[in-house]
Amino acid sequence: MRGFDGLSARSRQLRFFSPLNGLSNAQLTYLTEIDNVNHVAIAAFVEKDGDTTPVGLARYIRLAQEPQVAEFAITVVDAFQGRGVGSSLLAALMDHARGNGVGVLRGYVLSANEPMIRMLQRRGAHATAEADGTLRFDLRLRKQNT
Repeated sequence: MRGFDGLSARSRQLRFFSPLNGLSNAQLTYLTEIDNVNHVAIAAFVEKDGDTTPVGLARYIRLAQEPQVAEFAITVVDAFQGRGVGSSLLAALMDHARGNGVGVLRGYVLSANEPMIRMLQRRGAHATAEADGTLRFDLRLRKQNT
């Protein structure tokens, strides 16, 4: 929960589409039941004076109806936004997904989340406007040459 506590109301709004005050037990269960195949999470930490602090988290969940597609999300605590943590997490998530047979990472972003939009556009993601006002980004993963 320390990572969640590092998010301002605005960051919570941009990530969860609601300024949550906390996570319910059901949300915590959903977010922590990771199998590293269909539900993957990658965390970023900083260590200072022997204390390890979470500063970011990226995850993807494979869509059951489209197994080549996985929905993803990235969260970075406010104090570390704009420092490349999100970009590093996205790169790691892309590498893992590619190696796990995922062809497309799909993310839903509020139009007000300009830093996320810019990051995804730099990676070549294509946006589609959704009826609820969000943007759906599809990031096609290229196979790595071996």
